[in-house]
Order: sequence, then C-alpha cells, then structure tokens
Amino acid sequence: MRLLLRPTTRADLHAVARLERSGDSARWLATTGLAWHRAALADPAVDHRVALLDDRLAGFLVLAEAPRSSLELRRLVVRPALRGSGVGGALVRACVAVARHRGLRRVFLDVADGNTTARNLYAALGFTEVALPQRYV
Repeated sequence: MRLLLRPTTRADLHAVARLERSGDSARWLATTGLAWHRAALADPAVDHRVALLDDRLAGFLVLAEAPRSSLELRRLVVRPALRGSGVGGALVRACVAVARHRGLRRVFLDVADGNTTARNLYAALGFTEVALPQRYV
C-alpha cells in the first residue's frame, strides 16, 4: 500500500469533516466539524495532513509541536472501510517521522479508555501509557 500524505488544503475540509463523522470517530473526539478544522488549518503551530490512497481520502492526522521537545498527535482518523488495512499504522509512522525530522524526542497523544481499537494500534507500534502531568487538562 502506498499512501500519499500531503498538507491539508481548505478544499479538503468538507471531506475531512465528513470522514470525521463517519463510523465511530466523532464519539472519541471532544470537538469536531468544519470550524475545528478551519482553526487547525489556520494555526501556524498545527500541521494538518490528509492521506490519499488511489486519489481518495483514506484518513487524516493533525499534529502540533508541544513543550519539552515533543510532538502531539492531536487527531488521527481513518476511513472506516480501510480500518485494519495498515492505513492507521502508516499514519502513526508518518507522525513519528515528522517528529524525528524536526529533531523532537517524543510523540504523545491521548486516547479515551474505551477506545480499544486506537489503544491497541498505538501499543502495537511501541507507544506506552504514561501518567499525565498535573497541569495537563
């Protein structure tokens, strides 16, 4: 499988918002919709990327540099029909590659306790669970 990962454009936002509402993705996300994605796209500290497979939206991810030489994986969504096909893993590996390219030492994310699909994916890719700092909300 060869995914094309490229920066998200304003023209992509409606498709990204639809993808976010498909399947069960939205239930795990605090805020969703066009306004959230427009704000993320406009924020220079945020890296919003879409993944294309055969010129079709396969998924997207949203990254942001964080304190202490870290990269935060803020959002990762895969088209429901492609879950289990390796797209999610490819997106996580792309996120780690971005962090390495920027000289950042760690990637962090948060996952709801009940989101076992995501938790299993991240664990299989070597992520470990850590306690949150007190000031993190």
